[in-house]
Amino acid sequence: MGLLALGAMINLFLVPAFALLPLLVSGQLGGDAMQLGWMNSGLGVGMFGGGIVLGVWGGFKRRMLTTLTGLAALGVVVFVLGSTPSGSPSGHAIGVMFVLGALVPLVNGPIQAILQATVAPGFQGRVFTLYGSIAGATTPIGLALAAPVAQLAGVRAWYWAGGIGCVCAAVAGLLIPAVLHLEDREQAFTGNSVREVVVDPGR
Repeated sequence: MGLLALGAMINLFLVPAFALLPLLVSGQLGGDAMQLGWMNSGLGVGMFGGGIVLGVWGGFKRRMLTTLTGLAALGVVVFVLGSTPSGSPSGHAIGVMFVLGALVPLVNGPIQAILQATVAPGFQGRVFTLYGSIAGATTPIGLALAAPVAQLAGVRAWYWAGGIGCVCAAVAGLLIPAVLHLEDREQAFTGNSVREVVVDPGR
């Protein structure tokens, strides 16, 4: 449940940030469609590069630590994106989007691996469905909240709030033993599976 809550928080904060990106570029940064396109390209290239880095490096030995560290860094980058000064060189915003994209696989990749390793095979379909449903359900909630927040406090306010929210979620994950040590259950599930295989033939 802690991991489900973490996924829901990520969607709640970050999906509206991407949805508000055109308003940030045109209204706050003084950019145009070309700059927005380059920023989105930087995001995509960063995600591709981050996936390669994760595939080669593999992350920390404790995969949850990789996710939480990446989430904290992602929150900092989102906050920096929202603080980009108006009229700053477009290369600055493109670089920030590149770094943001590179961090996304570090957050999402280990979560999938953790679920596959810690959830018994017979329950994985239900758990993945529940995880996707809960994480996806927060998307419209975040979008509904982002519109009035952006109207009342400005578009940058959502990036600041989202960045701080991601950092707080990462810190909470580090402080909650059930989340930080979730992978320690892997051996327990493996042991149960072995015992079932041994017992069933004797029935």
